[in-house]
Amino acid sequence: MKKLFLLFIVIALAFACNNTKTQKNTQSNEETITKIKLVDFTQNINNLIDKRVEITAMVKHVCGHGGKRMFLADADTEESIKIVVGENMAAFNTDLEGSTVKVIGIVEELRIDETYLLEWESEIEHEKSDEMHDGDGHEAESKGEEADQGDHKSAIESIADYRKQIAESGTDHLSFYSIICEKYEVITSDEN
Repeated sequence: MKKLFLLFIVIALAFACNNTKTQKNTQSNEETITKIKLVDFTQNINNLIDKRVEITAMVKHVCGHGGKRMFLADADTEESIKIVVGENMAAFNTDLEGSTVKVIGIVEELRIDETYLLEWESEIEHEKSDEMHDGDGHEAESKGEEADQGDHKSAIESIADYRKQIAESGTDHLSFYSIICEKYEVITSDEN
C-alpha cells in the first residue's frame, strides 16, 4: 500500500512539473514580439499574420473622424501599414502626424472578395433605408471602415475599385494587412 501511495505521489509531482513547464512555455510564446522594419513587413507578411509585432515608423496620417486608424510610412519607400486602435485604447490624436512611433500589436489580414463587397453594398442600402427613417445610419464597424486604406473614397467608388483590382489580380480576393494596436509610444529624436 505504501509503494502504491509513493508511486501516486511521484506521478502527481511529475504531472505538476510538466504542467508548470507547459504554462511557462505558453506564457513565453504569448510574450514573443517580432521586431520588424516597415520595409520588411510585406516580404514577411505570411509569417506575421496573427502574431505580435513591434514596428517603428513615421505617422503619415491619422483619420480625423474618430481617430480609429493611423497609417505609418517608411521615409525612404512607398511602404505603409494601417494601425487600428485596439480594445480599451483611446483614439489616436491627429497631433501624431509626422511623429515617429513604436507600435506593438497583432497583425491582422482582411480579405476582400465578392462576398465581402456584396455585404458592404447591403450595408450601404441598409444605411440609406435607416437615414430615410430618421436613423443616423452608422454601424459600429462597417465594411467600409474595415476596408479603408487611407484614401477616404466614397463607399461606391471603393467597391468599384476593389472589384477592378480583384479582376486585374487574377485571384478571387485582395488581402490587406493592418496591426491591431495594443500600445504605442512616441519616439523622440534622441531615441532613434
